[in-house]
Amino acid sequence: MLNVQQSIFLDIVQSFITKQNPTLRNANWPELYIIAKKQALSGLLGYYLGRVPEARCPTNLAIQLKNDYYANIAQSVLQENAYENLSIILNDNCIDHLYFRGAIMRKFYPIPDLRSMSNIDVLVKSDCVSQVCKLLEAEKFELKQYNSGICSASKSTVTFNIHPSLSIPSKHGNPVMPDAGFQNAYMKNKNFFVLDDSYHLAYIIGNIARYITTQRCSIRPICDVAVFSYANKDNIDWEKVEYLLKEHNLWDFAVFLFSCCTEYFFHQSYVPYKDKANTEIICEFLDFLLQNGAQINSGAAIDTQHTSLLKTTQNRIADIFSKKTSQDKNLIDFLKKIGL
Repeated sequence: MLNVQQSIFLDIVQSFITKQNPTLRNANWPELYIIAKKQALSGLLGYYLGRVPEARCPTNLAIQLKNDYYANIAQSVLQENAYENLSIILNDNCIDHLYFRGAIMRKFYPIPDLRSMSNIDVLVKSDCVSQVCKLLEAEKFELKQYNSGICSASKSTVTFNIHPSLSIPSKHGNPVMPDAGFQNAYMKNKNFFVLDDSYHLAYIIGNIARYITTQRCSIRPICDVAVFSYANKDNIDWEKVEYLLKEHNLWDFAVFLFSCCTEYFFHQSYVPYKDKANTEIICEFLDFLLQNGAQINSGAAIDTQHTSLLKTTQNRIADIFSKKTSQDKNLIDFLKKIGL
């Protein structure tokens, strides 16, 4: 079950998503800060200081929270300028490209600057990756190539992940979809594409499943599913989402996730599925996310993104089973509860 401070933190997140003020009367700020920092969402606490009457925080910590809040905004501005400049460069060189994950998800939050992101994911066609890397190198970005084919380009606090393909991670050893990025996108202007909402949602859910099975998932992508699916509920082809995820044996997990988003974040159903997850399992799921947090190094995440795709979810679970510790058994039981 969730403890008091976890519940308060989740109330803060839910209030932010739904444009309300959280209840902070019983907040233990040092403990809240630890939870929020682990989720890369400490800027949210700084945002609510001064906006909620009962938000009384120790002075030194209040200064730190405000600094985190301003740092979120500054980083957001830097990243936004960076991907706008990259789009200009790619358009000038007639290179088709699209942004996905955080760079798109953040736009659906009430205050996009507070949806932090560690890197900017860009999809280009596989035969253009080397050209894009040279263009970024000319802009003084430092490059790092991964076995997955992804190129990481970093300068100061901005990092681009240049992807040569985009596929929904598969479960139980099914082959992943062939590169379906541009085939599931439409051109917005010149060489700039936008990923189809239905495919994007399925892709995000597939990535959440992959991260959860490797115990590296935070609450942020769950919030992404909530705000993105709610904002686009009338545009999403729900039959397509169901088809894509069933193809990858991820549909049971997706239904659980939708239930979690509708029941917890919005307190109303907005998806065409009536199955409701057990409240205790939802709490266990949220506790799992808060315990793990956004602790992964972005480079490590890049390296394993397609290579586990290196290791299918089934093989990962088999590895866990082979260890036969009580903790691993608890993880397996938990994965089964949420449809993985």
